[in-house]
Amino acid sequence: MRARLLASAIFLIPMAAKAKVEILSQTGDWAVVADEEKGHCAMSSVGDRSLMIRKTEGEQAYAFIVTNPKWRLPEGQKVAVGLEVGEWKFESKSTAGSRTAVISYTPQADSMFIIAMIAKESNLTLRFPEGTEPPWTISLRGSSVAATKFYECIQPPQPYGRSR
Repeated sequence: MRARLLASAIFLIPMAAKAKVEILSQTGDWAVVADEEKGHCAMSSVGDRSLMIRKTEGEQAYAFIVTNPKWRLPEGQKVAVGLEVGEWKFESKSTAGSRTAVISYTPQADSMFIIAMIAKESNLTLRFPEGTEPPWTISLRGSSVAATKFYECIQPPQPYGRSR
């Protein structure tokens, strides 16, 4: 399982020096990886069809990366993807690569709202309203621990102690 996760992390966080990807946490069906050199932190479901939520240092937007190794998408193809978790729903046209669809989401208010929803729910659903791909249900087992590690990863270091 750990080797499969590392393979997913290497595929989803492209870089010149792949050995720089660090697995910060793996619990249940979710893991957190970091690429300090590129400034990426990501929380990802584990499996062939997966969802990775990536935050890059200095950027407001989160990248939602949907991957299916069976897809053969033309580079730059626009793919409609809908994400539902709890009461939160989001749909957008994504930019596709060969086996991935990437949605950019910039939170309007609390940037951790979607991560909190993922941490407390049991499943999330991905929909592909313009294609023939059936909806995916992704288990959120282990996402609470992953969400905590992801939050720690994306927070900049602070020059003061923890509040009590």
